[in-house]
Amino acid sequence: MSFLRKALIVAAGAFLAVSASARGPFPSLALAARIGGNPLVGGPCAYTDHPGTATIVAITPNSTSAQPFPGMTVTFTFKADGPLPPVVASDESRTHRLTLTNGWNPGPRFLDKYGLRPGREIPCLLRLIRSGTCTPRIFAFPGIDLSDYFEAGK
Repeated sequence: MSFLRKALIVAAGAFLAVSASARGPFPSLALAARIGGNPLVGGPCAYTDHPGTATIVAITPNSTSAQPFPGMTVTFTFKADGPLPPVVASDESRTHRLTLTNGWNPGPRFLDKYGLRPGREIPCLLRLIRSGTCTPRIFAFPGIDLSDYFEAGK
């Protein structure tokens, strides 16, 4: 058996193992490998965290949502606790969308469960990539599980 064929078989086996262990209603959208017990999404990437506060600006129904429950468009602003690098300083003057890990809009029950409503201020981390080829900017919300797909009924 050729080296290339062996490599493809090993890669396919690893993909299937990861796919089988992924959580959520669509495992292919939530792939996460584990290396040394730490989650690895999209490759070996490192981030610098910038803590701050997100303020929910608006919550509006989204009639074009593809998920199996009524999606809500949630927009927020972010204010860092300290100075941000110049390349992302403009992020503080923009609005951003809060989505679930797989890109879905959250539903009304998710908003109720996590107490999200216009005007609410919540702790937030702006994670900026330091190395690797993953998503360059990620907003994380401690205490809010963006992979909580309970509304999908799965």
